Amino acid sequence: MQIEDDLVQQNKLLTKQVEILNAELQELKCEKEVLSAQVRQFRTYFEIVNGYIVTAALDGTFTYHASNWLKSLGYDVDDPNSKFIFAEAVHPDDFESCRLFLEKTFTTGSNQTGLKYRLRHKDGSWKWMSANSAPVFDRNGAVIQVLTVAWDITDFVETELMLKGSSAKLGLLFDTMREGVAIVDNDDIVQLVNKSCCDLFGFTAEDIIGKPGNEFIIAEEDRHLLIEKNIARTQGVSDEYEIKGQKMNGENIWLRISGAPLRDEDGIVIGSVGIITDITESKALREKLVASQKLEIIGKLAGGIAHDFNNLLTIILGYSEELNDGLPQDSPLRVSIAEVLKAGERASGLTRQLLSFSRMQITKPRVLDVNELLGNIEKLLHRLMGNTIEIKLTLDESLPPVKIDPSQIELIIVNLAVNAQEAMPQGGVLSIDTTALEVGKDLLPSRPDIKPGQYVKICLSDTGCGMDELVTSKMFDPFFTTKGIGTGIGLGLSTVYGIVNQADGCILVESELGKGTSISILLPASYEAVGRTSPQSHELCFLGKGEHILIVEDEKALLSYFAKLIKNLGYKVSSCSDSREALDLIRNGLRPDLMITDVIMPVMNGKQLADKVLELIPGQKVLFMSGFTNDAIVQHEVFEKGMPYIQKPFNSKDITVQIRSLLNDGKASKRSANILMLDDEEGIRKLFERSCLKRGHNFTGVELLSDALLALAEKQFDVMMIDMHLVGMNGVQALKSIREAGINTPAIVFTGAIRAEDSEALKPLGVIKTVEKSFDNEPILIYIEGLLSGG
Repeated sequence: MQIEDDLVQQNKLLTKQVEILNAELQELKCEKEVLSAQVRQFRTYFEIVNGYIVTAALDGTFTYHASNWLKSLGYDVDDPNSKFIFAEAVHPDDFESCRLFLEKTFTTGSNQTGLKYRLRHKDGSWKWMSANSAPVFDRNGAVIQVLTVAWDITDFVETELMLKGSSAKLGLLFDTMREGVAIVDNDDIVQLVNKSCCDLFGFTAEDIIGKPGNEFIIAEEDRHLLIEKNIARTQGVSDEYEIKGQKMNGENIWLRISGAPLRDEDGIVIGSVGIITDITESKALREKLVASQKLEIIGKLAGGIAHDFNNLLTIILGYSEELNDGLPQDSPLRVSIAEVLKAGERASGLTRQLLSFSRMQITKPRVLDVNELLGNIEKLLHRLMGNTIEIKLTLDESLPPVKIDPSQIELIIVNLAVNAQEAMPQGGVLSIDTTALEVGKDLLPSRPDIKPGQYVKICLSDTGCGMDELVTSKMFDPFFTTKGIGTGIGLGLSTVYGIVNQADGCILVESELGKGTSISILLPASYEAVGRTSPQSHELCFLGKGEHILIVEDEKALLSYFAKLIKNLGYKVSSCSDSREALDLIRNGLRPDLMITDVIMPVMNGKQLADKVLELIPGQKVLFMSGFTNDAIVQHEVFEKGMPYIQKPFNSKDITVQIRSLLNDGKASKRSANILMLDDEEGIRKLFERSCLKRGHNFTGVELLSDALLALAEKQFDVMMIDMHLVGMNGVQALKSIREAGINTPAIVFTGAIRAEDSEALKPLGVIKTVEKSFDNEPILIYIEGLLSGG
């Protein structure tokens, strides 16, 4: 019984324990279901989180990996053939760092961060990954696996690489920019400079970074300007300005700075950036251009003044000369008129200087040897310089010739020598050197106005007081002078400037106070043969060659004077005080080359004598002379208009030219020329008319082009004289209108000033000569007479 009770009791106990176990099993089952749900939930989280979660064992094998990770690498998780093996997928260069990363997590039991590695996508491309890891512990605290979270950072890495490449390119651009770049903060402390900026000023980046920019690279007198600009920059102002900079060696240079504010990500100005350009050379060129344009404008003004002034001087001197010739030899007015003529000649010299400066002077260039010319004027220079100044000539024997008016190059040398003398009041040395110079494109970069080619360089250097920059910049301005009032008019160097420019040359100047001045004249070399001139005076070509001249003059005192004058000119002379006596000599066999006879004589006048002589000697050359004007003689019908004639009193030049002209002419008398003059100055027209009538020519003077066209249509003219400067037009325009009207009359341009471009424009318009206005019209009339006679 007891046993049964025990068994019942045990059965109850076992039943109770089974119930407890069943309850525990049910509880465990519920817990398992909860855990399973949680695992499923976490796995779902793992699949959708912004990252890839994997777990790895100590040997590196994956115990779990989220499907989204494999999908991101191109693998199909449902495809049993689509296998992913980490060791094969990781980049060979990154495998070891991945292994060490996991190993460190296992061995230290601590979290690890920042692993970057590459995994191969199924298509063969590489994906950049970033991973953090954490250890997973068992109940005993041992690390049993590693949980890793990874992210795809391919886009980030590629962007970073692109930014690094862009940064490198920008850095290369920054350092290879031609312009200098400087970045400063709001206190003008330099933060960054590029290589060009360092090269420009001659320092290294370490020399200037951290230092005030205005004190380091800007000239002291302009530092306030940079400070003002930087203050404006803090207010957001961008601008461009010119400022004087300073190199490390103290040399001043001109800079153009383009400045702009530098802002942070919030738009706040934290400094400024400046792009710096060295404009020293371009600024110098710009100043030279402005100076050249200024001189060009002044030159045109001076040329216009000289032209108008020359017209007035022509009238003043011409009528003064005529008035003087009409006075008795003992007239007290002759002294006053002589002073007027002297003053007029001096004024004429000034106009010639103005015309030289304005490049409007009519020149007679010829090919010459500069060394020979300097040798010829060396004695003159010694007399000019005096005993206190030594002259040293160093002449290049291989010097090529130049083409220029000899008188103008002499004027250049003399003007420069006079300036040098005034710069050495206590004496010194004037060195004159000549050199053959080949000017290339790179030889004179600061003077692009100098054309490449071969030049002759004439350099005059003195040991005088020198000039400062201000005086040097103004030295060629007309009327600029450093002399006192009454001691200089400031046209000497202006004349030099004009002559050199008209010859297509240039001038180089070097001067320093207390160290002297060196002025170099560069003239283009000529490849023509050097023209040699006779050492005799130009007037000698008009002298006699022993020809026989018969002089008939009833005033014995004058006859004696004329005979002596003409004999001294190189002629054989026979003289008679009576026309009948002269006729007897002819009848007795005298055959003179030329007979000069007074017109008004008793018994038989000069015209009657000439008629009888021409009957005996057909073609006999005759020159009439008289104290009356040509018009008066014609009115009295003493001889017909157009016969050779010279008015008393005359000088040796007048009679020399007249005699030589007649002897060189194959005819006994010249034909009267029909001359038309178009000039808006009435005084010029009247003066030329008187000269024409004296020599027996027909003259028509008009003021307007319309009147000239009308006259040319009504009458045949041998030559037309046209002023270069007319009212409302110039001579070129007037000639074009005349030629367009079908009129081909030869033209002579008659002017007080002419430009080189006008000379070129006149060539195709039938211009046979260009002459400078003068009160002495004899030479041009002789030229016209030579044209008519075929000479």
